Amino acid sequence: MALLNRLFGNKTNESRKLVLADSKRIILWDQSIKNYKKKEELSRYFKFGNLKNPSKDFWENLPSVLNKIRSLISDELINIKSEKKTNNEILSDMKKLISEETIDKIHGEIQDERNMNKNVLKNIKRIHDILKVELHAIDASLKNPRENKEMLEQVFTLIFHHEAAAYQIFQKESFFKESLPKHERIKKIAKAIILEQKLKEEIETDEDKFVSSAIKIIGNENSKHQLRRLAEDIYSELAEKVGGTTRRNNIEEAIKDLEKAMKRDEILFEIIKKLRPTYNDEKIRQVMYIFRKAYNLGHLLGQEAQFAT
Repeated sequence: MALLNRLFGNKTNESRKLVLADSKRIILWDQSIKNYKKKEELSRYFKFGNLKNPSKDFWENLPSVLNKIRSLISDELINIKSEKKTNNEILSDMKKLISEETIDKIHGEIQDERNMNKNVLKNIKRIHDILKVELHAIDASLKNPRENKEMLEQVFTLIFHHEAAAYQIFQKESFFKESLPKHERIKKIAKAIILEQKLKEEIETDEDKFVSSAIKIIGNENSKHQLRRLAEDIYSELAEKVGGTTRRNNIEEAIKDLEKAMKRDEILFEIIKKLRPTYNDEKIRQVMYIFRKAYNLGHLLGQEAQFAT
C-alpha cells in the first residue's frame, strides 16, 4: 500500500499488514518535497494565459508535460488505481479543495505555535488530498485534453498555489535564519508522522504566546497599537532603502528588493535600532522575528501602496 494511502486511507485489516520500512518512508517523503519544484515549473506550461488561445503545438506537447508531472508522484507515495471518478466529480473535488483550503488558511495554521503537531499532521493530510485529486485530473486530461481546459486551469491553480503553500513549510529555504529551529521542529514532527510514531505533547511557552499576540495585533490594519505602527515604520524604512516612490513603474521588482533587504539581518537590525534606540539586542532580534513572520502572513500587504504613490 502507498505511504499516504496507508496514513490517511481506510485502515482495513489488509492494509495494516502492508508495512513500509522506515528508510523507504523517509526517502518517499523527502523525494516528494524535492519533486514539487519540478512540478511547479512544468505546470507553467498550462497556466491561464497559455490556455486562452492554445496553438496546435501546445496540444501536441501537453501530454508529455502532464506525463512528466505524473511521473514525479510516486505510486509508492500515493495510489489511485482502485478509485474511479467522473470528470464532474474530479472538478467538484478540486473546486472544493481550492475554496476550502485557502492560502491564508494554510499559512495561518502553520504559524500557530500552540498546535504545531496537529497542524503539521493536517498539512500532510492536505498534501495527500491535493495529490489524489491531481492524479485523477491529470489522467482525465490525458484522455481528452482539448475538452478539459477548465480542468487544466484547476490543476494549475492547485499545483502552483495550493500545493506550493502546503509544501512550503517543509522547505528550508522558506525560513529566515532565526526561524530555522522552527523548521527543524516541523521536520521532526513530519518524520514522526511518516513513521507513525507517537507525537510528544506540545507546551506553549510565554514567548510563544507573546509572539502570537504580537502578530495578531500587526495583522489588524486599523490598529493604533505601537506594534502595528512600528511594523509600518519598519516597512517604510525598507521601502526607502530600495528606492521608494522612485520605482513606481516597477513595483514588482521593488518589492523583491525589499524582501531581499528584509532577509539581511544587519539591515533590519539597523532599522529597528534607529526606530527604537532604547531596545537592547535581544529585543531587536525578537522584533525582527515578529516582523518577518507578520510579513510572510501578508499582514503588511497594504503597505505596498508606498511604491505606487
